[in-house]
Amino acid sequence: MTAITSSPAALSRIDLDYTPDALLHYFAPLVQQPWAMLLYSGGANHHHNRFDILVAQPLLTLTTRGQQTAIAENGHVRYSEQDPLRLVQAELSRLLPTMSEQADTPFCGGAVGLWGYDLGRRFETLPEQADADLSTPDMAVGIYDWALIADHRLKRLTLIVHGRRSSTPCVVELSGQNAAAFSFPVNVILASQFNPGRI
Repeated sequence: MTAITSSPAALSRIDLDYTPDALLHYFAPLVQQPWAMLLYSGGANHHHNRFDILVAQPLLTLTTRGQQTAIAENGHVRYSEQDPLRLVQAELSRLLPTMSEQADTPFCGGAVGLWGYDLGRRFETLPEQADADLSTPDMAVGIYDWALIADHRLKRLTLIVHGRRSSTPCVVELSGQNAAAFSFPVNVILASQFNPGRI
């Protein structure tokens, strides 16, 4: 660990030791955890493959099937038939502070997930040509208050954490760093598979 910095909006940035495959290392023990995701650039030496992003342990999840969205938070699920995109925006506003743009960081926490083609049926009239043979939801989004980001151009690995977090992101423990040095409490149970169909 080389540096810990905080901004006025209670956003901590923690620099960890960089290697080109660092996020693959950190993701391996999390791969079976619900809603753990790795946005992997492919690792090739191409100018568009700058960032890899790892998230896990979302504050809240939103899963839309047809007209209904299940919103799961702290073991409780509520349902809504409101516009799912507006629900995502409302939950982002409620759970995370508004951040100024971070020029050197592509993601400082927020919404990560999938927005399927069939979600478009909520907004447009689309032809019913395909069989409904997949169990994939129309939308499955987690709201994340931390992310581990590898910047392959600057050769930097940064953990970004919002100050409201009540436990240490699991990657801190996986990093072998001294958790006492971080500005948030340590209280994590590691368990990891993105499977929103279990709601």
